[in-house]
Amino acid sequence: MKKFIFIPVVKGFDLLEKAVKSVKPNLYNEYIIFNNSEQDIPENIYKDTKFRVWNPERRMTFTETQNIMRQYAIDNNFDYYSFMHNDGEILDDTDIELINFVESLTDKWSVVFTNYDVFCAYNTKAFEEVGPWGDDKWPPQRS
Repeated sequence: MKKFIFIPVVKGFDLLEKAVKSVKPNLYNEYIIFNNSEQDIPENIYKDTKFRVWNPERRMTFTETQNIMRQYAIDNNFDYYSFMHNDGEILDDTDIELINFVESLTDKWSVVFTNYDVFCAYNTKAFEEVGPWGDDKWPPQRS
């Protein structure tokens, strides 16, 4: 199955380094750090990993970031994708177990969580059917 892992970051490069280096190589087709920090990420953070840095033109909101990730999966025909918090860390075989579990599923599924949403997998077809994340009307804005 075709899959990628996506780690967005705003701050906490020291934690990002631990997160990136905790993901085993050769599990995903692509490894992406989505740089919402508006700074250059030092290369030593992801050196010797398969991660590459995606620098958007401006800082994106959480919803925009999720929608970019979703659209990237749809446009590039990924079966599913993983999202990981930049302050998360995989200390065991959770990444292998998540992939094995997801790829064994035969029923429809949308998302599989580990430790809530620290590291999870999203089914591209399900998220394509559901549509984009949120909108700017929720939560209600006070004037």
